[in-house]
Amino acid sequence: MSRRNARATELNLRRETAYEFGVEFPSSSLEVVPDLLYLGDGSTRFLALQAALNERGVSVTAALSVHTATDYIKHRRFSAVLFDVRSASKGRASLAQWISSGEAAFSHVPLFALVDSLQSLDESERIMLASTSEILEHGAAAKQLAEHIDVTSRKYLPQDLFDVSLDYPAEVMDSETRLHARPYFEAHLEKQIEVSTQRAEPLSLLIVKHTDGGHFDLKQRQRLAEILSNSLRDTDMPAVLGVDSFAISMPATPYRGAVTLCERFLRSIEEHEPHLAAQIGWRIMEKRTYHTARTLVANTAAGIFQRLRVA
Repeated sequence: MSRRNARATELNLRRETAYEFGVEFPSSSLEVVPDLLYLGDGSTRFLALQAALNERGVSVTAALSVHTATDYIKHRRFSAVLFDVRSASKGRASLAQWISSGEAAFSHVPLFALVDSLQSLDESERIMLASTSEILEHGAAAKQLAEHIDVTSRKYLPQDLFDVSLDYPAEVMDSETRLHARPYFEAHLEKQIEVSTQRAEPLSLLIVKHTDGGHFDLKQRQRLAEILSNSLRDTDMPAVLGVDSFAISMPATPYRGAVTLCERFLRSIEEHEPHLAAQIGWRIMEKRTYHTARTLVANTAAGIFQRLRVA
């Protein structure tokens, strides 16, 4: 299933679950505009495209190397990464490696490839493009291409239903961390399990908890919730299970993929809150045919938790 379809499915499930708890949503804002990261050289072709995108109100940040792009993405959220296959030819090896690791490091950012012609691609380019979300041809004039990029990137804009500045029932959202509460999470997880079974797709559950038999204080829970939210894809669902633990459901994600995402979160904890790192344990379980939402949560929580580093 494509990222776009996965996002649409997850959004619909969250809406359905919310309605069961009596939550209604306002109309989505049309004022949000894409914020793009461009990876390639500063050619006249790029400058013309950048100007056309800016005319449409679309922000474009340019990165001349994979290293620079990586640094940007670590510190800022982008709607999509746009890269020019032709202009990237000099750094083809590093670009190919960067894209192939997308699920590991940048799975929350869609990748758009710019090509001169789909017919002129060589085998290495086709392999590289297999990991992208969209392939766009340069053929059109800059203004037409900018319009296409604008329209396409809007389809990938985050569509959060919940406004964390608003109050929701306690069964839906935890007022202290602004993550989902356990009743809403388990009801939603049940729907995710149904979709996973129908589509024969994997579904993984990650539980992160205090490993010393204690619990996190309020400030620690809030900080962990913030880092956790920033580490996840928009299809992942984080929730508070209690004062000592968090749960994250990951649709269309096998065990190894969930470990990769967990590692990202753990690295961020170690970097920003090292004093908390030693207190954190994690465990992942991939859904089986016999699992319900409650048994999946219970079975995951009942196992042996690993410490910070993944073997």
